[in-house]
Amino acid sequence: MMDSPRPRLFPYLCALLLCALAASACKSPPPPPAPTIVRLSVTALGGVNPDRSGRPSPVVVRVYELKTTAAFDSADFFTLYGRDQATLGGDLNAKNEYVLRPGDSRSVEQTVQPGTKFVAVVAAYRDIERSRWRASAPVPPNQTTLMNVRIDAADVSIAAQPAPPPSGKKQAAK
Repeated sequence: MMDSPRPRLFPYLCALLLCALAASACKSPPPPPAPTIVRLSVTALGGVNPDRSGRPSPVVVRVYELKTTAAFDSADFFTLYGRDQATLGGDLNAKNEYVLRPGDSRSVEQTVQPGTKFVAVVAAYRDIERSRWRASAPVPPNQTTLMNVRIDAADVSIAAQPAPPPSGKKQAAK
């Protein structure tokens, strides 16, 4: 009786399969995604929040991390300022509050809470009816974003841009 080539190949195929399985088991997991970081710079200009005589005054500034801006955009100032947690509900991830005098600035770098899609700002102006007291900007995930908040006499604005890559590393071409 003649030996068939099939039975002799079987042990080699099994060994090859075991080697492939062992090699795939040694593969390291993918690296975790980069954190989402916001570098926030809040600046109150010299003429901020004028009183009835036109003298600049301190202003309270609240910075929110939000999942969506729907409740933030639809709320009136007094409801949002007086009951922000109830008004924003599940959209609210974090809140910070600062009191800035005319000409003051505050810089903060923080890793945002999971689920944060927007940074929103409220400025508590004296003349709330004649001011633009809220602004928001999207937060791109898994990167560092520079956010410049400008508190003017009666207007708050926020501008966002990607942070430059760390020195020594080149940014990938798009």
